[in-house]
Amino acid sequence: MKYVVLFLLFGVTLSNLSSEWDKFKRDYNKHYASTAEENERQQIFFENVNRIRSYQQTHSGATFAVEINHLTDRRIEELVSGSKIHFEPRPISLKSSNEVKNLPESLDWRGKGVITPVIEQGELVVIQGPLVATEVVESLYAIYTNNLTE
Repeated sequence: MKYVVLFLLFGVTLSNLSSEWDKFKRDYNKHYASTAEENERQQIFFENVNRIRSYQQTHSGATFAVEINHLTDRRIEELVSGSKIHFEPRPISLKSSNEVKNLPESLDWRGKGVITPVIEQGELVVIQGPLVATEVVESLYAIYTNNLTE
């Protein structure tokens, strides 16, 4: 009896994943060069969906959401392999300052109107550095001028 229930649950899960796979291909207009490639992408999709569901269950109070998107049929290695930029770390010296006192334990800038909304970056891994730098400059500008540019 235990095996029958397990088999039925596995069948329902597999059925749900298969329908999610079909919806994913429709929503993101996914077409693959061969059946072998589609089978591989489907397996990656299933693994990523299981990872997403696991994250959603264990991090229900997270400050960001992890959901299915147009990259769910890709491995993380594929997404970051496009980045060919290499930075050499440089030694820096940090100076201690005793002028800063009474700092809060934490600070969330999102509620203060100085963070722009998240934008779709897609597969543009190479330009993430400039995007992050731009966001930092925009946020610092907003902190000092109370004027957030978008």
